[in-house]
Amino acid sequence: MPTTTPSRPAYNGGRGTNQYQTRTRPPASPPSPTLLEQTTQKPVRCRDIWVGGCQKPVQPPDWAHDKHPNVQLIWQTAQNTSTPPEVLAHVARHFGFEIRVQVAANRNISPQTLKLLSHDTDGSSRVRTQVARNPSTPPAILKQLSRDPDYAVRESAAANPNTPLHTLERLLRDQNKRVTQTAAANPSLPKATLAMWQLTR
Repeated sequence: MPTTTPSRPAYNGGRGTNQYQTRTRPPASPPSPTLLEQTTQKPVRCRDIWVGGCQKPVQPPDWAHDKHPNVQLIWQTAQNTSTPPEVLAHVARHFGFEIRVQVAANRNISPQTLKLLSHDTDGSSRVRTQVARNPSTPPAILKQLSRDPDYAVRESAAANPNTPLHTLERLLRDQNKRVTQTAAANPSLPKATLAMWQLTR
């Protein structure tokens, strides 16, 4: 018989005899068009988007310069690692916050676009957090993000193997415990440095 992993119980404030109730997380899905902009629908064609079998695009997407582009096309293009860096750069500059989050997480993004998104302050720190997590992010940008005021961004930089050693050593002294623990678990941190940190905790 297959086993199931129990979900994390959620506290209900002590109401009733059962203080805990099961909470399940809904599956992730793209935002509705109303969260971004109203769009017109177009058929998905290989020349329009890099998804599924469309790994070798024939030409740049025509919708990139449309006044009312198809949000689903843009969402999938931002996520797909076969999308050319120049298209990701265009999407990052011309579309909304949720789309920029997807672009920032794409491994095929260029260093120039990563640098642009590392300064994103529109909405929340989610774009900068994705930049800090991205395995393609250069050390210089990770060094910058390691001083971000949001601990979630610093924590992501602490987990990235590209983060410079001197930056990891500073993150080991971060005021946030999650950041320090994440830096200690970074595979790029030398064992000697980790041992010294453990002795001075």
